[in-house]
Amino acid sequence: MRDILKSVPNLLTLLRIVLLPVLWILALLGYSVALGWLLLVAFLTDSVDGPIARMTGHVTAFGSKFDSIADALLGISAAIWLVMFQPELITDNLVLCAVVVVAYLTFQLIGLIKFRRLANLHLYSTKITTVVFALFVVHALITGRYNQLFFTITCALGIVAAVEGIIIFLTRDSVDEHIGSILIRPK
Repeated sequence: MRDILKSVPNLLTLLRIVLLPVLWILALLGYSVALGWLLLVAFLTDSVDGPIARMTGHVTAFGSKFDSIADALLGISAAIWLVMFQPELITDNLVLCAVVVVAYLTFQLIGLIKFRRLANLHLYSTKITTVVFALFVVHALITGRYNQLFFTITCALGIVAAVEGIIIFLTRDSVDEHIGSILIRPK
C-alpha cells in the first residue's frame, strides 16, 4: 500500500480526499470565497493526476478506482455546498435540476443492473462536464451568485454525458472503462 501511495498521481488524489474535511469546515462556517478558492485547488489536482499517471507509467487499477472515489466525494460535496450557499439555484431551476439528476441516476442504474457495478466510464463528455461543473461551482462560490447561462450549459453537458453513457451501456455487451466516446468502436 505504501508503494501505491508513493506515486505522484495517487498523492494528488489523496490530497483531494484530505482537503475534503477542510472544505467542509469552510462550508459549514460560511466562508464561500475561501471554499471556492480551495475547491479550485482540489479540482486542479483532479485535472493533473490522470495525465501525470499516463506520462510516468503509473496507471493502475487502484489509482483509477481511488481517483473515482475522490471525484465522487468531491463532486457530491461541491453540489451540496453550491445548494447550501445558493439554494435559489434549485428553486429557480427545479425542472432542469430534476432532469440532470434523473439522467445521471438512470445512467448509474443501467450500469449497475447490466454490469453489476456502478458506472465508471471515463468519457470525454464526462471530462468536459466535470471541468465546466468545477468552473461553474468555483465561480458561483467566489462571486456569491450563479450565472444562469453558465448553469444551463453545465446541466446540458451533464445530460449529454449521461445519455452517452446510457447508450454505451445499452448497446455493448462489455465496456472498457476508458472507452472515451460512443464514437469509438468496441474492440
